[in-house]
Amino acid sequence: DFLVDSYNLGGTASLLALNSLFLLITDYNLDYPSFYPKLYRMCTPDLLHTPYLGRFLSMLDTFLKSPLLPGYMVAAFIKRLTRNSLTAPPHAIIQVARLTTNLLKLHPSTKRLVHRGPDHKRARED
Repeated sequence: DFLVDSYNLGGTASLLALNSLFLLITDYNLDYPSFYPKLYRMCTPDLLHTPYLGRFLSMLDTFLKSPLLPGYMVAAFIKRLTRNSLTAPPHAIIQVARLTTNLLKLHPSTKRLVHRGPDHKRARED
């Protein structure tokens, strides 16, 4: 209860509770279905300007490494992080690029975000 409440607070307290909550979910089978939606909501443009960005991105890499996650979920995280990095400082852009490259390699179904293939038809412009 304490970790879930801390995670729901947002901000630094949420970041501190994040790793412990993930450990309980993976190692002790804690049922917390809203973990990934709340994690997605934490990925804001303001996050890329915080001093704990490196720690958050390394934890995010750990959370999204599982091959059992659906591709659409990983693709949503990749899109949000790269879109937010457009206004981020240079050091944050490098870290986000490294993370998204690793995620694209780990989840082949997300490669559509980068390369659509020769049979893709462009939408008509009316």
